[in-house]
Amino acid sequence: MNAILPQLHGVCVLNKPQGLTSNQCLMKLKRLGQKKIGHAGTLDPLAHGVLIVLLGQATKLANYLLQGGGKIYKGMLVFG
Repeated sequence: MNAILPQLHGVCVLNKPQGLTSNQCLMKLKRLGQKKIGHAGTLDPLAHGVLIVLLGQATKLANYLLQGGGKIYKGMLVFG
């Protein structure tokens, strides 16, 4: 049986694994009882990294976090 949590309020920093979409990560959290949930920017399914998840009242911060709309990507390429 899965434990159902009450609605939480705050910002969660999630290490999104490669292979899942940002929305799939949110759906897994919704199954734990989080009805009001969002994120501050989508990560590509092939990427892994930090996904800022907003819970409850913190979803109101999304507009402030997304202002400017710029993203920075960092990568490494090795030849040979």
